[in-house]
Amino acid sequence: PTSAPAPPPAPPQGNWTCGVCGFANPNVGGSVPPGAKCALCGVAYAMSKGMSLPPSRTTTPAPKAPTPASAPTSPVSASPAPVLAPTAQIACTACTFLNHPSLSACEICGTSLPKKAKDGEAPSSSTSTAAAARTETVRFSFRRGGEREAYRRLKGVLSDKVWERAGISAVRDTRGGGGGIDAILKSISLEGQANDAHMQDAFRDLEVLMVRAGEMVRLAQSLNAKLTAAGAKDDAEATLVRSSLVRLGLPAPALTQDMVRDERAYFDGLARELGALLTGAGGAVGLMLQPGHGVIALDTVWGLWMRARGVALLPPATLMSVLPLLPAHTAPPIRRLDLPSGLTVLSTPGYAPGVLLARLRERMAPGAAAPRTEEEVENEHGLGIIDIAAAEGLPIGLATELVDMVAALPDSIVRDDQAGPGGSKWYRDIIS
Repeated sequence: PTSAPAPPPAPPQGNWTCGVCGFANPNVGGSVPPGAKCALCGVAYAMSKGMSLPPSRTTTPAPKAPTPASAPTSPVSASPAPVLAPTAQIACTACTFLNHPSLSACEICGTSLPKKAKDGEAPSSSTSTAAAARTETVRFSFRRGGEREAYRRLKGVLSDKVWERAGISAVRDTRGGGGGIDAILKSISLEGQANDAHMQDAFRDLEVLMVRAGEMVRLAQSLNAKLTAAGAKDDAEATLVRSSLVRLGLPAPALTQDMVRDERAYFDGLARELGALLTGAGGAVGLMLQPGHGVIALDTVWGLWMRARGVALLPPATLMSVLPLLPAHTAPPIRRLDLPSGLTVLSTPGYAPGVLLARLRERMAPGAAAPRTEEEVENEHGLGIIDIAAAEGLPIGLATELVDMVAALPDSIVRDDQAGPGGSKWYRDIIS
């Protein structure tokens, strides 16, 4: 009798398992629709079956029943089934997560995964050998000369290793879009390498500059020694040559002791140099003749003077020795002024105590030199320290010092500590 044909396979009942994420998806109507997708990862049913991972171990097939014609003639040792290696997974370049080889993007961070070479696509040995044997060369022909300049520049490029700095910047640009801790650490490492390279270049330039400066100093010393050994015919000629050595291209040389004959001339020259800085020379307006600069602290004067002198620095004691000679070399004369707090300043004649007192009394009561009625005296207004500082163009601290010094003069000004919410105010002294 003929056997009946086998019935078609029944549709899967219950759930179907996704081969990618392992999620059990329910069957609608007892069968899987053609376009069914996994509810968790979104992979189609047909594709998930093709991407399911092979089992890590194959089971031993069941032994077949021996046929009557064949009898076992020798014992056969049972050998274990071969173990298949698991499919190689792809590590994400951003978060290092191991992804399934069929995925194109990382499941964790979504970064594009590197493509894996297909099985059986091994590079041809002949092609790789030919590529390794092929060497690219560039030939230069100097038909019109110039090979020495080209070799010199090539040597400079090779010594500077410019390609290393360019490689660091290129790697930084290409890796800028990465993410994860690994990318952050690499970025920090590359930035550190770039900073080290820049610092090394800066120190190299500084070393070259120091070498050149040393050569200039040795040249100046040798010329000075030759001039001293030969003996100049005139002191003025020796002074001119030495000042030329000090000048080195600057608009005006800084005076040093080897340029003058005695100490008196040296201090006179320093006073003349400082006076030109404060009151101007050659038609230029000096520092203390500008608005709001009639009084300058001594430490500020010393700092500005040393900045103008460059490398020929002087101690503060030299400045104190020059101050008595300063009025003779300045117009208007600049004089030293000691304030009650011990602060020493330089001032123009407009800030002398008597001149400042007259100016303050005029601001407090305009026209007070003429006889005034009692009503006019009662309506005189006072000046706060902020008003005085703004009118004189002085800092508040310096204005306070000057007003306290002026208040000690006879027929001066008095202070009212209860003048109102604005603080203390100063008025004309009409009592004493």
